[in-house]
Amino acid sequence: MKDLKQLLANYGNLDNEQKFVSVSDDIWQIGALENIKKEVSDETFVFHIAVNMIGNWQSDGWHYIFAEGNALVPYIGETLSKLGLDELKNAFENVLSVFPDFAKDCDEDTYYDVVNFLSNPGFKVSDERLNAIDMEKRKQMSNHFNNAIADLDDISEILWGYNSEDEGWKIVADYIAKIE
Repeated sequence: MKDLKQLLANYGNLDNEQKFVSVSDDIWQIGALENIKKEVSDETFVFHIAVNMIGNWQSDGWHYIFAEGNALVPYIGETLSKLGLDELKNAFENVLSVFPDFAKDCDEDTYYDVVNFLSNPGFKVSDERLNAIDMEKRKQMSNHFNNAIADLDDISEILWGYNSEDEGWKIVADYIAKIE
């Protein structure tokens, strides 16, 4: 099982962002997140999800994570809890609350339909369950989704923006310090 301290020691001379990204890149060599979760310690897995969540947010924001980084989504709530980010977790769960129930365990095409459906009421989707929702309800769901994403981005900016402490990586450094 891969231990976080050992992985971090391999990159001891880098700044936090470079070190964290390098370790995460090494972890990705294991494969898909389900395999990674089995092969690394719990602390290493939380670290890996946190680094990818923060890095993806810094690059493209929460909408990107929900749309393109969706493999991370099932693990984010627990990671936010373990990082002690309750306000962010509540905002994250507010975004999830607008997703239809069937979106939790659906295939990739359906998931993309759901994200498109929630992103813009004018986007065409293939899933008949989504198409059965009337336009007024669809607009409400889309507004909820987009406003909740904006709230999530606002909270994240304070924590992870480049003007925050350690350019957004303090929460990961603090997490590592707690487990060492």
